Amino acid sequence: MRVCVLSSGHSIDDSRVFHKELMTLKREYEHVAFVCPMETGYVRINDVDVFGIRRWKNRYNRFATLQDLYRRGLSLKADVYHCHEPDSLLIGWLLQRKLGSMLVYDSHEFHPESFSESLPLILRKPAELVVRGLEDFLASHSDCVITVNDFLVDRFKRCANVLKLPNYPKLELVQEVDFQDRDRELVYVGGLSPENGIAQIVEALYILVKDGTNTAITFVGYFTDRDFRRDIHNFVRENNLEEYVKFTGYVNHQEALRIIARKCIGLSVIQPANIRQTTCQPIKLFEYMAGGNCVIVSDFPAVREVVGKYGCGILVNPQDPLEIAQAVKRLLSSQAEMNKLMRNSRRAVEQEYNWETVEKKLINLYGYLEGNKEGVDA
Repeated sequence: MRVCVLSSGHSIDDSRVFHKELMTLKREYEHVAFVCPMETGYVRINDVDVFGIRRWKNRYNRFATLQDLYRRGLSLKADVYHCHEPDSLLIGWLLQRKLGSMLVYDSHEFHPESFSESLPLILRKPAELVVRGLEDFLASHSDCVITVNDFLVDRFKRCANVLKLPNYPKLELVQEVDFQDRDRELVYVGGLSPENGIAQIVEALYILVKDGTNTAITFVGYFTDRDFRRDIHNFVRENNLEEYVKFTGYVNHQEALRIIARKCIGLSVIQPANIRQTTCQPIKLFEYMAGGNCVIVSDFPAVREVVGKYGCGILVNPQDPLEIAQAVKRLLSSQAEMNKLMRNSRRAVEQEYNWETVEKKLINLYGYLEGNKEGVDA
């Protein structure tokens, strides 16, 4: 069976798309190709044929990107097209109609909500409904929809077969951890944006430093907005926090995991701005746990389920810097509690929250598409 993964936005650096799903599929099938935005026209990585298309940077060249996606996808004449966004799903649907191929939609983002948030307020709800209607229509023509959490499972199960495939870290990428020889510091990995609580984190750090708590934080990632970057750097400078805050910018996935494994506490204080934030289980949570961090995270139901089950961190009001600071101080003041939570974090990933425990579902899905299985193992 020939498999082609189509994406208009994800690249060969993407942890879920390339390093997890594509590597799993490549073990099962000889012919696996990835069509994605890339500067070069073709490269072969880990025995996967990767074909580059133009990156879309604005609404004017987005159509050209989709043209590239269609032409390249058509030339590969795959048996299965595995798509990762509504627009690549549209291309997959056109290819399905032309070639009679099978179609898989991998929805691991809240695309209608995310698209509408970039528009003027008056247009957001109509745009969200239009994109959701298109997404539902295309999903109903898919042989299966893959998604990452119960909320999205409920959204799609009315129009398609649905497989829940959580975005857990790969154990093979996680280093052995040393619970003793590590910095008594904080780490944040991900986009540096208001909705991810970066302002609340630096305010909490200011409270800690002012109170005499000896710690620091490393931010791993890049700012998503120039004005927000300026505001955060101004706050750090005006409050004399330069020696307590480090911004690494972008680093590759393996280096990010190494940084995590050198720290004690991982922070994920996503703000309750919309349903995208409040229903997610962010991959950074599981990467912190894999690195043996105790975690301080937003008190949302999906996150509470993980932290409560294994006792690996503290839930906080993500909008309250004082509560975040108090949680950090509580952990740093009790090495015994911190050691216990760090070991619980690592144990949770080793036993349950790892890619190796869920990739069998992806293999079974493709067996079903190939005709070797009776149904989708949800």
